[in-house]
Amino acid sequence: MPIIKFVAVVMFLFSTLAMADSPQRQETIAELVSATGLADMLDQSREAARAQAGALSDQMLSQLMGTSSVLSAEQTEAVRVAAQRFSETCAAGFDVEGAVASWSQFYAVTLTDEELQAILKYYTSPIGQKDVAATKAAMPLWQAHLASQSSELMKVAIDEYAAELRRIMSMPRASASGT
Repeated sequence: MPIIKFVAVVMFLFSTLAMADSPQRQETIAELVSATGLADMLDQSREAARAQAGALSDQMLSQLMGTSSVLSAEQTEAVRVAAQRFSETCAAGFDVEGAVASWSQFYAVTLTDEELQAILKYYTSPIGQKDVAATKAAMPLWQAHLASQSSELMKVAIDEYAAELRRIMSMPRASASGT
C-alpha cells in the first residue's frame, strides 16, 4: 500500500511539473500577471520599502545624534549619501522580476489550465479590470498605512534601544581582577 501512495505522489509531481513547463500555461500565467497589474503593484511595494528605509534611516540618525554637536557641511553630506545608500540597498533587495517569477510558480501550482483560463477571463473582464484598478488605487494607501504603523512601532523600539544602550554605557566598568 505505501508503494502505491508513493507512485501516486510521484505521478502527481511529474504531471504538475509537466503542466508548469507547458508554453501555453506559461503564456496564460504571463497574461494573468499583466491583467492583475502584479508587476506594477510590486514596483509600488519596492518604492514603499525605499521610503520606509529612508524614514528608518532618519530615525536612526536622530537617535545617534541626540543632543550632540552639529555636523559640519562635509559630515552632513556624508550622512546624506550614507542614508541614500542605505535606502537603495534596502530597495535593491526587492527584485520585481524575480518576485513575479516566483509568484507565478507558487500561484499556478495548485491550479489547472482550465482554472487559470477562467481566472484570466475574470481579470480581463470589465469587472475584473475594475477590481484591478481598485486594488492598484488602494495599494499605496494601504502600504503607507502599514508603514506608518510600523514606523511608529520602530520609533518606540529605537528609543528604548538607545536608552538601554546609554544605560549600559554609563554603567561602571568592572576592574580586570573582577573586584
